[in-house]
Amino acid sequence: MFSNWKSRLSFTLVPVCLSAVLLGERIAAQPDDNLDIQASEEYADFVRSIAVPTALAETRPGDFVKFLRMGKNEHGEVVVRGIGLLPINEHASAELDEGADVFVIAHVHHRLMKQAPVREDALTVRGLGVPNFVISSDGQAIWEVGIVAGRDMFREIGPKGPGEWKVLE
Repeated sequence: MFSNWKSRLSFTLVPVCLSAVLLGERIAAQPDDNLDIQASEEYADFVRSIAVPTALAETRPGDFVKFLRMGKNEHGEVVVRGIGLLPINEHASAELDEGADVFVIAHVHHRLMKQAPVREDALTVRGLGVPNFVISSDGQAIWEVGIVAGRDMFREIGPKGPGEWKVLE
C-alpha cells in the first residue's frame, strides 16, 4: 500500500509519562454514546502498512507499549504525529490538548499482554474520542477498537481490509 513507508514513518521513540504522551494534539469532539467512533479505511490501510516495522522497532530496555497518534499532513496524507512509550500496565486515558488534529491512535501490545483487544482499549476510545488500533507484538495482527451504535466493538484489519464488527466483552 505505501511502498515508501520509511519516509512516512520517521520518528524517534522517546520515553514519556502518561500525562505527556499526547503533547498538544486533540480531536474535534469528545465521545457520545449516540455517535459512532470508527476510523476511515485510509487509516486502517496506513496502520497496516506500518504495523510490522513499528512492532519490531527496538526501544529502550523495559516493558513498554508503543503508542502512536495519527492525523493528516497539509497534503491530506495520513501521518504519524507522535510516538511514545507507556508502561505496560498503563493505558492512554489522558485528555488530548486543544487545537490539533489527531484523529486516530494505535498501540502495540507488548509480548506479555493479551494480543487481542481488551476492555482497557475501549476505555481509551471513550476517554479520548478517537478510534484505537491494536497491533500485536509481532505486527502480524491488527484490530480496530471503536464505538458502533453506542457499543464497544472491535474488528480485525486483514490484508483485504476491515472485517465485521464484534462486541468487545
